[in-house]
Amino acid sequence: MSGYNPPESSMLTRGAISRLPTMSPNELNGYHPILQITAVAAMGTADNGTRRLRVVVSDGIHCSSAMPFGHLLPGNVQFRQYALCRCTFSSANVKGKHVFLIKDCEEVCPPLRDAIGNPVIYRPSSATTMPNNAANENVPSHGNGMAQPAGRGSQLQQYPTLDVPTTTGGYPQYGGSATTTTGYQQQTQHQYQQPPSGGGSSSGAGSSGASGGRQLPTFMEQQQQTQNPHKVTGPPLRANPTNPYQQHNNQQQPVGGGMLSRHQTVSLGGNTQQRPIAGAVQPGRPQPPHQQQQHYGGPQQPHSSGPVSYRPVASDIIPISQLSVYSQKWTIKGRVSSKSDVRTFVNARGEGQLFSIELVDDQNGEIRATFFNSAVTKFYPAIQQGRVYTFSKGQVKQANARFNPGAAYELTFNDDAIIEEANDSADIPRILYKISKIATIQDRNADEFVDLCGIITHCAPISTIVVRNTGQERARRNFTIVDDSGCSIEMTVWGETAQNCGVDENRVQYHPVVMIKNARISNYGGKSLTTASTTTLEVDPDDSRAFEVKNWWLQGGQTGAVQALSSGGGGAGGNAPKTVIDVMRMDNNLYLSLSGQASSDVPNSRPVNTHNIPRATVAQIYKSNDKPLYYTSCITEIPDGRGGIRKCSKKVEQDISTGTWSCIEGHQNPQCMPRYIISIKLADISGEVMVRAFDEQAQALLGVSAQDMMNGMGEDEIETLINNTQFKKINVRLRSKKEVYTDEERVNVSMTDFTPITDQILQQDAQQMMQQIETYLQKVDPNNGSRN
Repeated sequence: MSGYNPPESSMLTRGAISRLPTMSPNELNGYHPILQITAVAAMGTADNGTRRLRVVVSDGIHCSSAMPFGHLLPGNVQFRQYALCRCTFSSANVKGKHVFLIKDCEEVCPPLRDAIGNPVIYRPSSATTMPNNAANENVPSHGNGMAQPAGRGSQLQQYPTLDVPTTTGGYPQYGGSATTTTGYQQQTQHQYQQPPSGGGSSSGAGSSGASGGRQLPTFMEQQQQTQNPHKVTGPPLRANPTNPYQQHNNQQQPVGGGMLSRHQTVSLGGNTQQRPIAGAVQPGRPQPPHQQQQHYGGPQQPHSSGPVSYRPVASDIIPISQLSVYSQKWTIKGRVSSKSDVRTFVNARGEGQLFSIELVDDQNGEIRATFFNSAVTKFYPAIQQGRVYTFSKGQVKQANARFNPGAAYELTFNDDAIIEEANDSADIPRILYKISKIATIQDRNADEFVDLCGIITHCAPISTIVVRNTGQERARRNFTIVDDSGCSIEMTVWGETAQNCGVDENRVQYHPVVMIKNARISNYGGKSLTTASTTTLEVDPDDSRAFEVKNWWLQGGQTGAVQALSSGGGGAGGNAPKTVIDVMRMDNNLYLSLSGQASSDVPNSRPVNTHNIPRATVAQIYKSNDKPLYYTSCITEIPDGRGGIRKCSKKVEQDISTGTWSCIEGHQNPQCMPRYIISIKLADISGEVMVRAFDEQAQALLGVSAQDMMNGMGEDEIETLINNTQFKKINVRLRSKKEVYTDEERVNVSMTDFTPITDQILQQDAQQMMQQIETYLQKVDPNNGSRN
């Protein structure tokens, strides 16, 4: 099994998630599987004031949501993410939906660092598996996805299934019972059941056997077995079921130089059956002349068994700019200029997944489209960035200003969308850039998106941070970008983009040009930029605007004065570079506040200051002879107050008799995690200041993790490490806050970020200073450049 598989994974009860829906109430009461808690989400508060939760449990293969019984809350049982628990379940119908309730839960293993294996959301098949006490009932399956009782008096317990096709190999199944209405007729497709293992036959429209057989593989599924599922030339995304020109006809129709029959012969279990082919022409209407059919899965041969899809004619397609919430039966054609990764989420309704794409058409219209849940499984492998498609059967809605600021509308697609690859066109831009100058970002609001083109003048080494709510590491890299407006700005690039963007400390010395689409504006440190899920970054692109910026840089831009829009961290006081004496003077106005409101009796006072010292030296790292540079911290996961999970991180002490580690909050664990907390003296030309560096920044500064230092480094090695770190020159961001310690108020200054000062940066500083001196001398004496 792929994914994270520690030794504790052997404790899981494999297959428990798929077995639970098949068990009777008595069987559930005696079944106690060991599962992993992979997510915890709050669902609000009940009428009696009790806090309700929804948890996601996993057996390493599948995962599903469940709701704890009221007596487990609040505080009686702590559901901790990635812990292993022995659970007892019961089932219930809540508002017509079948849910599992956790009757009892006992933690048998403390939280691990991640989810075991690679679990996927469990989706029951449309032919519902019945509990044992109803094994002899005949249950016809209907198109609503529910297993219905065979007769009025039947007491068969109903188990709902999802109303989307189940998936095999990442693609949806078709051929289930469904009723679709076209212009002149209503047509019912038949559902076929797989015969029992003994090889008996199964009728197409009759009742199915009690022991839920699987549907016969559709023709599209057979094609998938011989095709690469990650190619867009794989199975069809969707045949148009309502196209008035698509007709079912028992006669063969010429397609692509061959003949395509209405039915496909399928042989399974020694029986031969006829199935309708998705996308075959329908009877009752004439076939339009010159209709173009698209075939996915390779060249079409005579009597091709591959399905075909109707491609809308040009008159059916409207520009993206004409879409509105009142648009109906629309079709657009556009290029996928960007495609996000699949993201998972958990809310009060359960777990889900989504991904987004950005579309651009030949009239420079743009719109974002988002796919949810089963549509992700169906369309994500097929849609490829850079290719052109037609889109229809989606919903147009007002754009969410929180996630898509500046846009009027956005699209959402379900698994019934019609998406077909179209002929490419040079009129459709590959990426539509709407370039803004960096100088204009100063007047833009936070969370807006901006496109820009500039020169990368500085690239920090790649680093990692630990995301609080997931505990997972995430890569990041910081750039400094300047353009011909004479301004520079810092940008943080996250995740795989940080690792694969093509710019590092070596390439930056050649000052590459970067074009960025959909960078998010932040107020962190004055003004800065960060990447989002739809951000696209191109280095040295073949674009006339990139050539113009490079030409400006080579013809004097690199020696000109530059105004920096980014400086300190987020908050007051971080809008300009400072010296150490500036930091100390500003911190004199700090006051102690529990509410975060400014003090009315102290002018210009505030509870927190943020600073940027552009040229600071690590003058000294303090180390006590009897105290290490790290402390042992608690690894228990607790709510972070924002709906996520974080580690407790409080100091722990070990009980020698039991070997367990305990913190002041009462958490006990068999292990601990060392974390840095070091004191550093920073100095510049104006003075010195004491700051604290916590785990992330200290590790980046020293180049060694606290775990490695605790496990294998001797005193001499640690002393050498400290000596090599001292006197480094850094550009550092600081955060100052007044706190109370042992009944005494004092200002604590901590390091929030830093970048090393390289020789190249020092050379640039020297060039800028020489330019400033020459400018000054020219003002003093334009003739001789010096005083008489």
